[in-house]
Amino acid sequence: MMARMDSSHIMEGLYSYILRIAGLVAIIVLVVTAGTMVVLQFSVLRPVLDLRDSMVKAGAQPEIADSFAVRARRGDEMGEVITAHNGMLSRVAEGMRREREIAEERTRYATHHDALTGLPNRAALLEYLERQSSTPVDAPCSSTLFLIQLHGLHLINAGFGASTGDAAMNAFAARLKAVAEAGNFLAHLGADRFAIARLGAYSATDAAAFAERIGRDAGGNVVIDGSDVPVPVRIGIAHVQDECLDPQTLLSQADLALNRLGAEDAATYRFFAPSMAEEAQKRQRITHDLDAALRNGELFLTFQPKIAIRNGAENSLAGAEVLVRWRHPVNGLVRPDVFIPIAESTGLILPLGEFVLRTACSQIRAWQERFGRSPRLAVNLSAHQFAEPALKAQLENVLRESGVPPELLELEITETAAMKDVSRTAATLKELRGLGLRVSIDDFGTGYSSLSYLRRFQVDAIKIDKSFVDDIGSDRNAEAICNAVLRLGQALGTKVIAEGVENERQLAFLRRRKCDEAQGYLFAKPLTAAEFESAYLAAPVAG
Repeated sequence: MMARMDSSHIMEGLYSYILRIAGLVAIIVLVVTAGTMVVLQFSVLRPVLDLRDSMVKAGAQPEIADSFAVRARRGDEMGEVITAHNGMLSRVAEGMRREREIAEERTRYATHHDALTGLPNRAALLEYLERQSSTPVDAPCSSTLFLIQLHGLHLINAGFGASTGDAAMNAFAARLKAVAEAGNFLAHLGADRFAIARLGAYSATDAAAFAERIGRDAGGNVVIDGSDVPVPVRIGIAHVQDECLDPQTLLSQADLALNRLGAEDAATYRFFAPSMAEEAQKRQRITHDLDAALRNGELFLTFQPKIAIRNGAENSLAGAEVLVRWRHPVNGLVRPDVFIPIAESTGLILPLGEFVLRTACSQIRAWQERFGRSPRLAVNLSAHQFAEPALKAQLENVLRESGVPPELLELEITETAAMKDVSRTAATLKELRGLGLRVSIDDFGTGYSSLSYLRRFQVDAIKIDKSFVDDIGSDRNAEAICNAVLRLGQALGTKVIAEGVENERQLAFLRRRKCDEAQGYLFAKPLTAAEFESAYLAAPVAG
């Protein structure tokens, strides 16, 4: 009889065994996986994330990229990658710092050097003088500053063009480099001005000898297009012994000496004197008072008649020149030769010129309304006014607001101002005549005009300067110049006006040579509006 076995217990045991085995395998897999992940986290993933963060931060701030280096304490492949990465960051940061230093150095060089000549500029000179003056109290402090002007550069620019003027400037700078001795500081202050600073106890005699050497070796002729063009040099000297002056004061003293030199004589150099500082203070007071005068109505116009003297219209009123006058509330009448140059040098000439233009047009309008007519008024334009880009627009506004016919307004510019930039002058004059205004060249014969330039300018009249008219009857050269100007005007079909006619001999000379108009004390001094009205508005006005 066979025994029958119960297999259910076996199956249950086998199932239980399989479950235990499976669980054990799962635990082993989990443990291995977790261990692997932990190992990957610390050996691969975290370094990769650190590298990513480092690169993002370095990319945002490359100039300090080396501060975002990743720490590497391993000798495996990942450690080599981190080491290479950190090296790259160091090179990037170093490169950025080097580029910044180069850019800063370039910027500093550009801000302390003149682009044309490559010489140190005004800022560099002032810094140099400041460093040198910062010496111990018991140390001697002596210095000499030579402010050098390349006189006549504007004539080269006008006659030969700006590029030729630049070439002349560079040639002059090279000469100055050769003259300036070792230890001296040479700078180009802009435009036509240079400076040489010499430190040390030099006597005034030494300074004068050095100035003469500058004039002799650096000045003289410049060869332009095969021709020798004279370029004179003028030098203002600030000489200080055993005294430390601040750089700006030293430069101001040299500038005052140079300006006095240009105003007084044709010498090569001049030393600063305390009286110049007193004059500068006087100029400052006049500048302040003139600024106030423009606001307070202290300025007024006078009118000097222009008389037709050519056959057929003798002694008839042809117009009048407008002259500005200043009645100071304390000092009384201030001479024009005192305040006009100051206005030109300070920039007040622009508001002063606008005042004259507007007041002249208002006077024309007033005379038209009161008498039914007005003479043509001639207004002097300064060189600064003539160079203003907004001149045409300003004149259009003045004419429109006053309602004055443009043919009753004449503009006078000096020959010197016209010759500063011949091409620009020709274009500006064309614009002004396009408005219907008349234009004349004042002080003709004192500058450097030529027939070709005068033809380009297309002016309505030229005025013979008073200095030539004064010498009629006593100087044949002056008479020859007057005669040449008159013949030139007649050849071009341009009116010629003589200034400063004061006696019958001068008038007879001009009439014989068919001068068109004359003005001067022989006919009348400058008159107030009321005086002019009573004396001349009843007379016919020449067309």
